[in-house]
Amino acid sequence: MTIHTLEAELLPGLEPVVLSDVIIASDDDGFGWSFSANGPEHLLDQLAPVGGLPARLRIVVDGIDFVFVVQTLSRKRSFGNHRVAVQGVSMTALLSNPYMPEQTWLNTAPVTAQQLVREALEFTGVELDWKVSDWLVPAGAWSHRGTPLSAVMRVAASIGAVVSSHRTRERLIVAPRFPHLPWKWADATPDVRIPADVIVTDELRPEPRAAYNAVYISGQVGGILGHVRRAGSAGGSLAPQITDALIAEAVAARQRGEAVLGASGNKLVQSITMPVLSGGTAPGLILPGQLIEVVDTRETWRGLVRASRLNAAMPVVRQQITVERAAL
Repeated sequence: MTIHTLEAELLPGLEPVVLSDVIIASDDDGFGWSFSANGPEHLLDQLAPVGGLPARLRIVVDGIDFVFVVQTLSRKRSFGNHRVAVQGVSMTALLSNPYMPEQTWLNTAPVTAQQLVREALEFTGVELDWKVSDWLVPAGAWSHRGTPLSAVMRVAASIGAVVSSHRTRERLIVAPRFPHLPWKWADATPDVRIPADVIVTDELRPEPRAAYNAVYISGQVGGILGHVRRAGSAGGSLAPQITDALIAEAVAARQRGEAVLGASGNKLVQSITMPVLSGGTAPGLILPGQLIEVVDTRETWRGLVRASRLNAAMPVVRQQITVERAAL
């Protein structure tokens, strides 16, 4: 028997916060974690902004902790029932509107893409975990108007990378959309192995996509034109050409091409609901970007986690993951 726990406290004073029906989620198309929950009416005052800055909240589910900033509070009343709905996001949301003003970034000298991101994060207190290959951006190629967060996401988008946030720290992570390309999943070491016995429910749906094995990636400054082709193929099925001002070296073109070709071809999207298994070799919370292996009832298959959702409606705690699989 598993006894689940849910705790919340207001930072930095560690004042206990009463929450129920907590949902925590993250996916590859966002930049961080989000949460929604309900609680008693006094949360309107307890979680109100202080000095124009949102309250910070630490939530711990079965020993897995998260830190959020509270974005919205709304009171809902019905006969015999008064409650407050709370919503929040990762602390890195403070890098965007309405907390951070827009500004203009330009590069008048050659710099690396990672340097562009670090410049955007300068003086914000937010760390950077750079997990993609770096490349040189020539003078004049970088021009962006927006917040620090939008600048980070713009650089990542140029190579098809994903931006995510650390669960508890003020840290942005820039990582490849495909840490392992689909045709190499069989040879890679999975991050998590899941037996069929722990799956509570699942849903499988086909997602037809055009099958490409090559793509041209071009830049606007420096005349870079990259031809990215899947190894072992003839490269005759071309994806639409992509042009981006930040594609200025072959390493950038290759990364953007891998993101395009990795996403092409027919896919299966599988949603799996299962318990949160913690301790020992148990996987705990399964995260977006992890390669999983599922020992299913009829086959053993692998896929890449695209979204993760934690639902704590005490005394029941479940996680739901959305997995991208390659269709045969």
